[in-house]
Amino acid sequence: MPATNLQLPPDPPAGVGFDLDHTLLVDNKLERVAMLHVLEAIGEAGGPAERSLDAQSAAIDALLARGRAAGTPIDDVVREFARGHGVRDAEALVGLYRRRCLELVDALVIPEARVAEIVAALSDRGVSVAVLSNGWEPLQSAKARRAGFAGGPILTSGTLGVGKPEPAAFGALLTALGTAADRTWYVGDDPSGDIAGAQAAGLWAIWARAGADSYPAALPQPDAVLDAFGDLLELLPGASGAS
Repeated sequence: MPATNLQLPPDPPAGVGFDLDHTLLVDNKLERVAMLHVLEAIGEAGGPAERSLDAQSAAIDALLARGRAAGTPIDDVVREFARGHGVRDAEALVGLYRRRCLELVDALVIPEARVAEIVAALSDRGVSVAVLSNGWEPLQSAKARRAGFAGGPILTSGTLGVGKPEPAAFGALLTALGTAADRTWYVGDDPSGDIAGAQAAGLWAIWARAGADSYPAALPQPDAVLDAFGDLLELLPGASGAS
């Protein structure tokens, strides 16, 4: 079944929170592409280009992942990248990176099927909706709009000052939704940050499989599994096809 209810409660949710990347959308390594534009600008200014683009891309992915894990502001991540390439005054590159990210949204961000329809259907049923994403503004809001998410708050770690899986991040989500934890679902693809984080904060957690072969056995198991985001409504009590 595309939607499998493992242990969700029989009552409908009062609120549903969503992750962004690999849940509502794929962004096709948008931030890596923007950083490669920064690298191009460094090279045009005479900076070093001692490694292949494939090697640079892998290094950029690792740098961005470390920054997200540590909650490092994106401007500081860009400054670190620039320093690693011999640029001491990186403020122009910070601005370039931010502009490129926003310019790439329409070209690279692809929504999952039926996002706008499902978010609207939840709202029509009186279910509050919101996004909680580790990332920075205004990029995450632009990506959410591109995915078709409308009608609810968009919370980001860059604005909150705390990110998933920290309980405070999910606490901010509950405040935005105006719902109790035990009446709230959270949908995300990351077993650690999304599923384990949401459950630790008392929410019900739905794993958007996003092509993963298996779920880590060492982590708390999700309360439901989605093979396709478009089947989320099947998990609502009384929905045709719910399991």
